[in-house]
Amino acid sequence: MKKILLVSILLAALPLTASAHERHHGVGFSEDTSLDLDDGRVVITRDRIGRDEKVVITADGDLEVNGRDIDVDADQRAALVRFHRETVKLEKMADEIGDDAGDIAAASTAYAAMHVAEALRALGGDDDDTELDADTEALAADFEERIEKIEEFADRIEDQADKVVDMAEDLQRDIPALRELDWFLDD
Repeated sequence: MKKILLVSILLAALPLTASAHERHHGVGFSEDTSLDLDDGRVVITRDRIGRDEKVVITADGDLEVNGRDIDVDADQRAALVRFHRETVKLEKMADEIGDDAGDIAAASTAYAAMHVAEALRALGGDDDDTELDADTEALAADFEERIEKIEEFADRIEDQADKVVDMAEDLQRDIPALRELDWFLDD
């Protein structure tokens, strides 16, 4: 499930590059289950034909399963609060990588344009490539640096995703209403 969650976050980040300010929160939690933020609430939805099944968790640790408020004890509420906090953190990380992906896309486009210009100069017989080579090298270095930062950030996202998955497993084990859901942690 961790890999599905991580890949989903990374794939979800790609559309964010075009509209980084137009935030649509949504992360695939499993094949047919999504995790969204809606007015500060964590909403986990399983898509079913005819009806969706939902788990809603608030910042205060309130739990709702398929429209029913679920009574939880103090320990369960504290665990739900932590899960909410860590899930929001994961979602923010997904937004950040989306913003960075936009920068990477711009850098890679500039890098590609420089290579096209270099090829056109070579075809035109222009031998003065010193300035173009320097520009290309600078763009390549910038691009590689950005890619390295994205890879480091992806590792941090993977660690955060592991943490959220572990917490979700604990919640499902400890809260009967979640334990009854065969889809909550569907791999």
